[in-house]
Parts: sequence; structure tokens; C-alpha cells
Amino acid sequence: MNVATNFQYAGPAFQKSANIYFTKDNFHTQYASLADPFPAGLAPPQRTKYGQLAQWGFANASDLDNGTARNAEIYQWNLGIQHLLPGQIVIGVDYSANRSTHLPWAGAGGISTRDRNFLSTASRNIAIQQAAPNGMDVTSYLNQNVPNLFQCFFTTVASPASYCPATPIFQASDVVDSRYLDDTIPLINLLRPFPQFDGNFEGLPKLIANSWYHSLQIRFQKRMNHYVSFEGNYTFSKATDDSSAGRNGWIGNLVLDNPQVLDNLQAEHGIGSNDAPTA
Repeated sequence: MNVATNFQYAGPAFQKSANIYFTKDNFHTQYASLADPFPAGLAPPQRTKYGQLAQWGFANASDLDNGTARNAEIYQWNLGIQHLLPGQIVIGVDYSANRSTHLPWAGAGGISTRDRNFLSTASRNIAIQQAAPNGMDVTSYLNQNVPNLFQCFFTTVASPASYCPATPIFQASDVVDSRYLDDTIPLINLLRPFPQFDGNFEGLPKLIANSWYHSLQIRFQKRMNHYVSFEGNYTFSKATDDSSAGRNGWIGNLVLDNPQVLDNLQAEHGIGSNDAPTA
């Protein structure tokens, strides 16, 4: 069975969702309103009409993947010594650890490892360098309108480029609410790995998260003598991981374990949200 099979998700081409674009020129003019959220109309689901080209011109939350499905792997090891002292006193010291690999990466909210269409660090750094001399912040720079290089796939254009098909691939009524019909689109769309999609292009969470646990356990025992015995234990431990979801991740959306930099996931390694160093 395909790992993407899920009863609650129809394929994106078999459902319909749409963004309301209150502006198409970075808030210089108004496009839509609550009274008229879709001035150009609302396209129906595409179903199988366009095959592998489905959802061009829209975000594509497909939750599909061509990666290999595999189970997580858990490795455990421990080493301990104990010594009997005079007076029936036992001292024990144990080292216990485990490592888990190929865990599914947690995260939600549009910036998880599901998104394959994120802007790379290299592209963001270039945008920062080019925005400053123009007196622009990075968000305004990336959302400025530039010529739509994909327009000829969606509608007839006056001077088609050499890569354009002889006739548009998509019928206008099927993409009437897509920005890719317009003469211009935001610059950020052209910088994405899959520029034909207006926003996310989603797959399954990556199965590359890891966790580590190390502990030193000290045990003191006074064995039964003169009807008296007692025992004490203390554990020093540290739990680290690079994908830790849970309500102990207190900082904003980190409660959902959204990575900070999607193309540098190794930088997420840190203390686990459920770390309890002593007990």
C-alpha cells in the first residue's frame, strides 16, 4: 500500500481550495474584497484532466512522495559495574544510552519538511544583498512583480518565448483563479525549486530525524541487616534530537517543531523538548 494512502485526503486535483488575493501588486492596489473574493471566478477541481501537470499555477498540497518508506531504527546499549562494600553496602554505576534514526520529521504550519518548494538559503542571501541597495526590505523585494515566464502555458500571449507551447496547455476556465494567467507574478515564485506552483509543493515528512539519549545511573543499596535496609538512585541524563515536537517546546511555533532552515536540518540538533537531566 502506498505510504501516502490516507482516508481523509483526496488528491489535490480532486478537491478545490483557493487563496483570496486582496492585492496582486504588493498592496499598491486592491484586487479582491470580502464582498467579491474571486473577481475572476473560481475554477472547479481539475481531476485527471491534466495528468502530471495537475495543479500548475496553484499551490499543491499533494502529500505524495517517491521516497522509500521505512521503519524507524532504535539502538540501545548499556554498561554497568557494582561493588559490595563492608556492611552489606552495594554501590552500582550504570551507563545507559539509545539512539533512534529514520524518525519522521514533525512540524506543521507550512514550513515543515513536507514543503519541497521553499526558498533556499542561497536564494534568500542573494535577495538580502539585492534588497538593501534598493532601499527595500526582503519581503517587499521578493514580492515585487516581475514578468510571468509561465503565462504562455495558461493563456495566449502576444510574443511567445521559444519554450512556449504552440497553444496554451490549460483552458482558462480551469485556472481562472490562478495568478499565472497574469502578465506578472511575484519574484519569489520564480526563485522556488518548482516555480510552476504558486506556493507550497508538498510531500510526506522526511524520515531523517534522529534522537539520542545518554544517562549515568548511580545506585546505593544497604542490604537487610538488623532488620533495616534502604536504597537510593540518582540519574544524570541528556536527551537530544533534531525534531522534537511537544508542549515543552515553548517558543512560538516551535511547539510544532517547525525547522528554522529547511536546507540545513542538521542545525536543528539540540536539547530535546522532553529532556529531564536529573531524576
